[in-house]
Amino acid sequence: MDLALLKIKADNLQPFLLEKELADIGTEVWAVGTPRSIELGQSVSKGVISGMRKAEDKEMNYIQTDAAVNPGNSGGALITKDGRVQGVVSMRLTRAEGVGFALPAPQVFKGLKLAYADEAKAEAPAPAAAPVAAPAAPAKAKAPAKKGK
Repeated sequence: MDLALLKIKADNLQPFLLEKELADIGTEVWAVGTPRSIELGQSVSKGVISGMRKAEDKEMNYIQTDAAVNPGNSGGALITKDGRVQGVVSMRLTRAEGVGFALPAPQVFKGLKLAYADEAKAEAPAPAAAPVAAPAAPAKAKAPAKKGK
């Protein structure tokens, strides 16, 4: 699993909630990401949870979705309409249309060796995990200033 946890020092962010229990098959979800370049930044595509799949060669499970998953938006959140993170968008099938996958949130926590806040209280030294912050709007790039003659 190739993941990183970032700490953001900012005020007034609206966090997503990470789920211990995943939504049912058929639940509407949105894949949030930045496909290919920042100019296409923060795209959102809607779909449903189509199934739960287990990788044949690994001990990993995946949430299958028909929400559009494109190169570059892996790492984005797969969320329900009430902002609950179901997983992290990870890949798509290239030989089929509309078949994308996300790592389930509980598996992400396990891979990052984190505990949910309520579990951290029960198991003292485990670090409490912060909710995932909703992405901010991308900053517009400024043209470099020209030097005068």
